[in-house]
Amino acid sequence: MEIEKVDAEILSLIARRNEIASEIGLTKRKEGARIRDLGRERSVIRSMEKRAKELGVDEDLARQLTRMLINAS
Repeated sequence: MEIEKVDAEILSLIARRNEIASEIGLTKRKEGARIRDLGRERSVIRSMEKRAKELGVDEDLARQLTRMLINAS
């Protein structure tokens, strides 16, 4: 059952991330800024790959997950 709790926490964090991304999107629209920043996205992906390596998590998994999160926001 422990893994189910962790999975539920992951979903809660994804929901929170989506809320934050929506808030950022609204702010960018109000300011007339570009919604997507590909340079920033690449930086975030690299950062997540580095963190995954530190944690012993597959870097490809981290990269794919991060791209999915970015695309979902």
